[in-house]
Amino acid sequence: SMSRNEQEYNSALEQAKYYEQLISELNSEIGKHERDAEENQREAQKCSQELQDTKNQLTTLVEENWDLTDRLAEATESNSHKDVINCELKKKCEKLWKTAYR
Repeated sequence: SMSRNEQEYNSALEQAKYYEQLISELNSEIGKHERDAEENQREAQKCSQELQDTKNQLTTLVEENWDLTDRLAEATESNSHKDVINCELKKKCEKLWKTAYR
């Protein structure tokens, strides 16, 4: 039969194999988490870039909107001015007609 030393040695060997297997599984798990973390980091950078692009587009649209608003105000003012002139011309024409066809 096995001596006490042999039994302890075999038991220690079994435990060592068990821990080796456990360490291997944990390392594999750590590797998976590291890859997931890298993927998340890439995704976060991509989202951050998309957000920045969207902000830039929005800024451009706001600036274009202000520009169009200014141009609309100018056009409206110009149209009002033309309306006044047209009204005056119409009155003058009516006077001329009345003068001509009295």
